[in-house]
Amino acid sequence: STASAAEKARLGKMGALTSVAIALHNFPEGLAVFMGTLADPSLGTAIAIAVALHNMPEGVCVAVPIYHSSGSKARGFVYALLSGLTEPIGGLLGYAVLEPFFTDLVFGVLFALVGGIMVFIVLHE
Repeated sequence: STASAAEKARLGKMGALTSVAIALHNFPEGLAVFMGTLADPSLGTAIAIAVALHNMPEGVCVAVPIYHSSGSKARGFVYALLSGLTEPIGGLLGYAVLEPFFTDLVFGVLFALVGGIMVFIVLHE
């Protein structure tokens, strides 16, 4: 059966909010992957693989409501893609800002902050 206009609007809002939440969530993940790679490339690879697997259902959570509200697979894909692009942006921006200050202590503090942000988001969501 066809969804009503109200249901489509609700799904569109849900998809947009999920996209924003995941974009914010991905920013510190990108920094974690980048910092892990700088500390040890094998660690960075392991973190990147884990995060990539973890991001697949996130993309679905963004794309499906957008698709069902708009009827456009392309729109669902674009929303999911844009929310995921904040991850490499987070890594690169974090590096650009923090590069002059990299020490073992800064690595530790950043990993703790990113971990804390991720725990907060999980508990808050």
